[in-house]
Amino acid sequence: AMSTTTSTETTNERRTSNPKRLVDNGIVSDQDEQLQSIDLPKKTLIQPKKMLTSRDELTDILSRFPSGIEYAFGYGSGVFAQTQQSSSKDDDENLPMIDMIFAIEDSKQWHEATMNAYPHHYSGFAKFPLGGTAAQTVVRMQDCWGDGTAGIYFNPLVPVPSTESGSSRGRMMKYGVTHVNTLLDDLRNWSGLYLAGRMQKPILSLENGNS
Repeated sequence: AMSTTTSTETTNERRTSNPKRLVDNGIVSDQDEQLQSIDLPKKTLIQPKKMLTSRDELTDILSRFPSGIEYAFGYGSGVFAQTQQSSSKDDDENLPMIDMIFAIEDSKQWHEATMNAYPHHYSGFAKFPLGGTAAQTVVRMQDCWGDGTAGIYFNPLVPVPSTESGSSRGRMMKYGVTHVNTLLDDLRNWSGLYLAGRMQKPILSLENGNS
């Protein structure tokens, strides 16, 4: 009987000293308990982002482009202030470029109208008609070549269309143009993961149509 008692006590001591022990049918380590006991700082990974460009300002920019944009969103350091960012809204010259993406129902018609309104937004190569109009060339680039297989065409480093006021005045922007169906397909089926992946990060949505 004494031998049995001693054996049981020894087993219990081993269980107690073991850094990993069975708790509720799962393994919980002493290290896990130590981490749980740490008084974590109030700052978490998910924090409201400080806006460098407001929704009203992005909506104003959107209104300067031809109609046909069904959905748009702003993203990046030009919209959301970054932790180490030194620029302020009062320092227009040093503010980061505004990034936006437009989802269009009729890409050809929209590019034609935008080329007429802002021809300086497009590169010389984009405006060169390859077996069709310049707008058809851009749509072909957008659908077949755009950023790999993403189905998007970018106009980078262009001046923001004239706005009434706000931090977007006099700034630079980059905007990507994609088809509504391309965006929906990527969100539903991860067909390219460029747009869907971009939308996993902070964005500021601007609904602009009836879709």
